[in-house]
Amino acid sequence: MKTRKNERNRSKKIFRKTRSKRQRGSGGTETLARNNNLIKASRFGHTKIAAMQLENGADVDARDIYGSDSTALIWASKNGHPETVAMLLEK
Repeated sequence: MKTRKNERNRSKKIFRKTRSKRQRGSGGTETLARNNNLIKASRFGHTKIAAMQLENGADVDARDIYGSDSTALIWASKNGHPETVAMLLEK
């Protein structure tokens, strides 16, 4: 049984059921692949490929998805690739 008191206290908010960007398919996996390719290129000193990935929208601050939680800059500096490090610092 509804009472006036309960009707007044009830919230008027409407909650929509929304899906995340990944569930909608709005580039979640493409962005992840671009970021991963940037990290791989930086890790092995491929400066031109890393620059191309950055031009295509890769994130310089993205973390490695394979558990090391390192960025492209960290990988390039760990493995001794000064050209790649300099290019990443410019971006």
